[in-house]
Amino acid sequence: MSNGLKDLAKFECLDSYESEKLESMLSHTLEELTFVVGVVKVIDNEIVIMLKDKSCHSVVMKDLENALNLKKFVNDLIFKKKSITSVVRQHNFLMARYINNLSKK
Repeated sequence: MSNGLKDLAKFECLDSYESEKLESMLSHTLEELTFVVGVVKVIDNEIVIMLKDKSCHSVVMKDLENALNLKKFVNDLIFKKKSITSVVRQHNFLMARYINNLSKK
């Protein structure tokens, strides 16, 4: 782990279909920039995410807390505070391993 400490963010979606959608939005290699450009809105447990092609996609999370945690995580990606190294989906859960760029030396 020469690039700094790797951490794990875990999000619970409403079901496996929603976690699959989220996985496709967040999956990429470390060298690529994220496809996500921002969070348009959070409505209860639903989060609307805009991609680079300007399309918007909603992901229904288990609850408001998971939606807000995902919004914070996405904002950290956009502002390059974090970089995703891998994404793993298991049923309705999505785990994103990332590097905290602010703690790099």
